[in-house]
Amino acid sequence: EKAVKAKMAESEPPPPKGLNWIWRIRAWWVRYPRGLTKEEAHKLALRLYLSGVNFALTEGHRQMLAISPEDYEASVEATRNFVEACHKFGIKVVHHATACFTTEEFIKAHPDWTQRDARTGEICFFPHYGGVWLICLNNPDFRRAYFERMLDFLKRTGCDGIMVDEVEWLPDWFSCGCKFCREKFKRETGLELPTGEDSPVWGNFKDPVWRQFLLFRMRSGGDFYADLKRQVLDKLGRPMAYLGCLAGATGTWGPRWGMSEEQFLRSHNIAFYEAEASGRPFSYFYAWQRHFAEIKYYRGAGRSFGVPVLVLFYPLTFDEARFCWALGVTCGAHIWAYRDPAESGLFDWEMEHEDLFVKPEEVADVALLFSARTRDTYRGYNDEFYVLEWVGWAEALGEANVQFSAVLDRDVERGLDPREFPLLIAPNAACLSEAEIAALRRYVEGGGTFLSTFDFSRYDETGGEREDFALADLVGARYGGEVSGEFAVEGSPLGARLDTYRGPLCIVRPLDGAEVLSWAVDKRGKRFPFVVRHRLGRGASVYIAGKVGLQGCFRGAQRGRPYPRRDHAAAKFLADLTKALVKGRETVKVEGGEGEVLVVVYKQPERGRYVVHLLNVAASRLEPGERVPEESRPVYKRLSGRAVVTLPEPVSHARLVSCDFEGEVPLRAEGRRVEIPLESLRMWAAAIADVGR
Repeated sequence: EKAVKAKMAESEPPPPKGLNWIWRIRAWWVRYPRGLTKEEAHKLALRLYLSGVNFALTEGHRQMLAISPEDYEASVEATRNFVEACHKFGIKVVHHATACFTTEEFIKAHPDWTQRDARTGEICFFPHYGGVWLICLNNPDFRRAYFERMLDFLKRTGCDGIMVDEVEWLPDWFSCGCKFCREKFKRETGLELPTGEDSPVWGNFKDPVWRQFLLFRMRSGGDFYADLKRQVLDKLGRPMAYLGCLAGATGTWGPRWGMSEEQFLRSHNIAFYEAEASGRPFSYFYAWQRHFAEIKYYRGAGRSFGVPVLVLFYPLTFDEARFCWALGVTCGAHIWAYRDPAESGLFDWEMEHEDLFVKPEEVADVALLFSARTRDTYRGYNDEFYVLEWVGWAEALGEANVQFSAVLDRDVERGLDPREFPLLIAPNAACLSEAEIAALRRYVEGGGTFLSTFDFSRYDETGGEREDFALADLVGARYGGEVSGEFAVEGSPLGARLDTYRGPLCIVRPLDGAEVLSWAVDKRGKRFPFVVRHRLGRGASVYIAGKVGLQGCFRGAQRGRPYPRRDHAAAKFLADLTKALVKGRETVKVEGGEGEVLVVVYKQPERGRYVVHLLNVAASRLEPGERVPEESRPVYKRLSGRAVVTLPEPVSHARLVSCDFEGEVPLRAEGRRVEIPLESLRMWAAAIADVGR
């Protein structure tokens, strides 16, 4: 302990002011008993410090209300002991609590607080997690009691933040129809929520009442978090970390449960991803593409709201935990360790090289729009309608090392600058507001290149269908219906080749002046425009009438199951078309290592440098039908050749660092180009490129 104190006194930088520490998170959850003494807390905090942890989440004290007075007081005392001990080692403590999950006994004592099935009025029960009953987040009595208890807990324990879990509506999209939700729904929308199981409203995406009800549920979750911040955190007089849980924000299961990351980020200052997007049983190495796409969305949300991203993986082995750490930091996220970080040693290495991971800014010429409005209200809750078209694009660009940033509907409304993003891709962004439509037109007229697919702009922001593309003049075509099937593709737009398209296809009539770059031909020989190019102002638009992203999407792989078949030609078509559209205007480019190394480029302007992350994924692609290993141990293929990264600015000095080797490897830098020998890469490495003198 003397050595530890000396190390802290000599080498620890001064603690970051305000909330700057949330950009340096190395997290682990810590379970401790209600009887935790000061001595036990000290030993626990010391162990955390020696493991490189600086962000501890409490575990075992989630219930704030369904708990006896004696147990609550014991939790307060134990947590206060833990917080005081952690603070001596510079470790922040965030309390992990539940919101709507509760016990049967508590529900019996508070029957008016429950979530109710809007069709039947029955009390809602969720059979997972051993079975839980659900409290309505709009119930005023519950909110009052919960906020008062949380304020008391935080004042008395000195916690540095809260993670409030289970802000959701369960077990399905019919919750909640209690009197408070019905009153709030009518007050906000002017609509009446029906009753009875036979109402034609339920599950009907053509009915505006149903779509408004789905949006209302997500908005109410955001309201709960925002009110908790205003009535609890803002009263504490000290900066507090604030986050909630969402096990994958892009998929339709989130809105089905009334959850929206963009609603949560109205008040949160950390975007949190519980890494479940590829499905259980998890195999992160063999399904890295799906998690890459998911974290890229979170990065886009973090960029839009100005917050960092935290990721929790569930690795089975320490080898897999190391890969998960590497995948997370490559994607620009911070890691919440699931397995003991003392065993992997990665937090020690990260702590020694902490500046590599602080506030990384993506370097990209391509913006990829994720339209939550489309996900939430378009046609129905099936990921094939919208989500997987977007995921397919994100995966294809990632595998080809095309640098891109995810952007949100709100970013488009605010206006994207063609000088920052020469190319904007909107995969099947069907549900657009009038403000978004006007902003997209300005983007293209101002010199941007725009790529859209399938049902683009054919619905309003609430899911109401339009007769035609709202941006027909931008698309260069008018809508004329829809067919589905298998089509031969004639023509290679801008050199991008796809022989066969399988899926739905919009029938379009090109406008005068529009150019058909390729055609889809059905089995009877009927030809449909497939890729259409049109100019508007100083910019240009390319429209794809189908969903090639869906065709090329990799949906993930699970342990012990056959590796799925994938249409690599479709994914290559997307990447090649993107490269062709941005050619000549790119400021960042990666050559070499495609298919073997994931490369992501960041800038740290405050440090005058770029940081290029490289992750070895060469052995992650199996043959279709080959069984994915059960043991969850990543395999790292020995690589050869080099990757050449062209950066936006001339580089004065470059070197390679890694947790896999000691010291630094000097890199050749000439002008804007940095050469990275791939034989130096085992699992992960970062190339640091200094600019200026």
